[in-house]
Amino acid sequence: LNVTAISPIGSGFLTVYPCDVERPEASNLNYTTASVVPNGVIAPVSASGEVCIFSLAETDIVVDLAGWFMDGFTGSKPKRLVDTRSGTGGQTGVVRSGQNLEIPIRGVTLSVKDADQAVPTSATAAALNVTVVDPGGNGFVTAYPCGVTQPNASNLNYLTGDIIANNVTAPIGEDGSVCLTSLVDTHIVVDISGWFEGDATNGFVGATPSRLVDTRNGTGPKPE
Repeated sequence: LNVTAISPIGSGFLTVYPCDVERPEASNLNYTTASVVPNGVIAPVSASGEVCIFSLAETDIVVDLAGWFMDGFTGSKPKRLVDTRSGTGGQTGVVRSGQNLEIPIRGVTLSVKDADQAVPTSATAAALNVTVVDPGGNGFVTAYPCGVTQPNASNLNYLTGDIIANNVTAPIGEDGSVCLTSLVDTHIVVDISGWFEGDATNGFVGATPSRLVDTRNGTGPKPE
C-alpha cells in the first residue's frame, strides 16, 4: 500500500495492521499539523482479507494499492524491535554519526496468524518501518545487510528536528542481522511486519543496496 495522511489536526502517527489482532505498538507514518505525508507500507491482511489503520490525531487518509504477495512473504503483526528513546532493542540514547546499529532479525519471535513464529534462517530480507526522531542535523539513514561494506545508498532522508518514517525492505546479513547507520546523531525507531524467503526463481532476493540513479552527479540514465 501507499498510505497518505492529509491535513491532520495535530501531530501524530498512523499504524497499519491486520484487523483481527490487537493494535500493536508500531507506526508506519509520522505527521505534523496540516502536513501531507505519504509512506509505503507492506501490510499483512487479516483472515477476512482486511487491513486496519489507526491515527493518533484526526486526519484525512488516502490509501493506494499497488499489488499483493502470495508466496515468498510472511506477514506478521507489527512488532517494535528498536526504540533508542526507551532502550528497546538494547541501545538507550541516540545512534551516533557513523555508528552501525545492528538489529537481529533471524530468530526473532513474531505473531503470525495469532501464533508465535520465529523468523527462520532461510529469511533473506525483512519488511521494516524505520523512523528517525529529532536528528541533530540534516542527513540520511542507510539500511544494509550486516557484514558488508556500507553502500552508497539511502533509505530515509531527514532535516534537523524531524520525525519522519520510511518503509524499508532490508536484506539480512549472513549473521542474521540488518545494520542501520545515520549521517548525524539521531534517535531511531524500527518496527518489523514480516520477512521474505525464496531465491531467484521463486520469491524475493535481497541484495546490498546499489545506487542506480543520481541526477545531481549524472549516475544512471540521462533525462530525455
